[in-house]
Amino acid sequence: MVKVLPKVEFKMGRRRVSPTARRWLIKKRDYLSDVWTKEGLTILSNIEEHCGFSFPARTISEGMVVYLFQLKRSNDLGNMNETKPLECNLFLRKGYTWTDVKAVLIHELIHCLMWQKFYFDLRTRKPTFFADVFADELMACVVECLVLGHKPSYQTCDDAIDCAIGEAVYRLSETDERGKLVRALGFLEEYCSKMKNKESNILKAREGVLGRLPSLIPEKI
Repeated sequence: MVKVLPKVEFKMGRRRVSPTARRWLIKKRDYLSDVWTKEGLTILSNIEEHCGFSFPARTISEGMVVYLFQLKRSNDLGNMNETKPLECNLFLRKGYTWTDVKAVLIHELIHCLMWQKFYFDLRTRKPTFFADVFADELMACVVECLVLGHKPSYQTCDDAIDCAIGEAVYRLSETDERGKLVRALGFLEEYCSKMKNKESNILKAREGVLGRLPSLIPEKI
């Protein structure tokens, strides 16, 4: 049986750019599309192999889109929105080649597959902050290394920790999301009364914090 994998299409990002930037972005779109035609199926197969599961039926049916943007100084090279797991974004400079974007694209496609399985295959669980932000980024970095054909090393894990910390700090800096975490810690107001009645201690309270920190990602889309 022939392996069925999702179609991946490269498109211009929904952002206004100068005519000059638009021209080279169009050329970059066509260039990446051509390279993907040659290498894409192998990459997707390797992602499935190292993630341990296949792309969901909905992904196979609808396909995926990679949006291309001009890289600004403040941009990461790639990102995706967990609630839109059929798409991801790449941020490019005019001189970038396939070598410059391959690892970033693989990394974001790994994120996409993880969230497709979560939302489309109804793998319900109680989301947590550390699983959805820190562990998600950590594992994507390690699997990216495997898909590229490299053996994970100490440096791989060290870099993965840096990426995971960076993503967690970024999420915590977002005002709305930070407020959600603050509200979730309201139960700590009970700490003084519980301590007075000898019903708690600092270690029990710490367990409560870890158990009640909510996910910053919705359970359903």
